[in-house]
Amino acid sequence: MSLIVAGLPRYYFDHKQRKRYPIYRRMPQLLSSKLILPVGANSLPLPTGDLTNSRDLPFEFTEVIPVAAYLDSSDNPIQTPPALALPGGASAPAIFFTQITIQDTSENQPVIENPTEIAVLVNQDSGLWNLPKPYYLPTEKEWQVTGTNLHTSQAIQLYVTLRGSYLILGKGVAFDGPEGTGFGTDEPTPSQAAR
Repeated sequence: MSLIVAGLPRYYFDHKQRKRYPIYRRMPQLLSSKLILPVGANSLPLPTGDLTNSRDLPFEFTEVIPVAAYLDSSDNPIQTPPALALPGGASAPAIFFTQITIQDTSENQPVIENPTEIAVLVNQDSGLWNLPKPYYLPTEKEWQVTGTNLHTSQAIQLYVTLRGSYLILGKGVAFDGPEGTGFGTDEPTPSQAAR
């Protein structure tokens, strides 16, 4: 039985082995990590290994869920954000005071090179960062995430979750397509289709 998901590729392209594999099944999975960012924390890395593909299957994901929450003095999440020096003493969610950078170890290149506020990345209605195309983590590769706390008086708990699937693949077929950047494509090039 095949699990074909609308909008997701039917093939996985391994650009290092130069093979195309049919995707037979997707096994939903979450890869998650968390870290406390004290006041003034600058580029603290999330624990190594939490966002690593440790299975012998490629991990495909299209959604990143970055969450930031203020913490009290006992490191418990605060339900109501503290009042800030905003007009009328209004409060702002912690995502406006939390910056992240992301390095992809499978391609040895940054996904987010400069520290970027979570509020800029996520859809304000869903809280999700939807990637433009599926992203793939090969076995033993990871996303290395660092967090920065811009708030002057509140510690922040940073959570990062990759929502995706492990891919069950069929037999690979050689192809002569271009080198990849971690993003897969669904359709082979004309020269691949001719084989």
